[in-house]
Amino acid sequence: MMCEVGSGPMHRRARASPCCPLPSLTQRFNLRSTQRRLSALDLRMGRILIAGMGNVLRGDDGFGVEVARRLAEREEPLLAAEHGHVTVLEVGIGGIHLAQELMAGYDLLVVVDAMERGSAPGTVHILEAEVADLAAWPETDRQDFLADMHYATPSKALILAKALGCLPPKVFIVGCQPLDVSDLGIGLSAPVERATLVTIGEIEKIIRSTQPAKVEGRE
Repeated sequence: MMCEVGSGPMHRRARASPCCPLPSLTQRFNLRSTQRRLSALDLRMGRILIAGMGNVLRGDDGFGVEVARRLAEREEPLLAAEHGHVTVLEVGIGGIHLAQELMAGYDLLVVVDAMERGSAPGTVHILEAEVADLAAWPETDRQDFLADMHYATPSKALILAKALGCLPPKVFIVGCQPLDVSDLGIGLSAPVERATLVTIGEIEKIIRSTQPAKVEGRE
């Protein structure tokens, strides 16, 4: 399923709708990030960035961050060597760091976040994102957008990355329906906790499906 990120100027101040999972369930204003290289593998196969987003102080909204942490803590490589160089980035509640990291050059981006779509808690949704073109916006809207980048949300980070020419050709959103994000609290609900393993499996499927097929006899 395709999802258009930033389809018009109104997205900058509105909460995310079910058809657009970025930003997630809360506005992203602060920055907390860690990253770890999982495997320095064959760079010819492409560079892959997995970005975990969310507010760990609001329960299930920390889903993306928790997935990123679990990926970074795994002792075994995320994927087999033929799937290239994988970076996991804990973006947290600030989106501008994502745009900065993308300037390093990636071929595939997978964003993991809580996603409100009205489904059962713990349901994992996978969307391929279509990011709006900032150059196509009216001049006043572009100026407003750029002036507000200090408070970048994940969706704005993707739009900025596209404007800078560093957005990967493939961008996927892997989201989980939360049970509750209304109250302050640390930790995931039971259904969302179970969804972390499902999500890791889906991320591996995405990466495998986007890699070039091996040709017999070729290195």
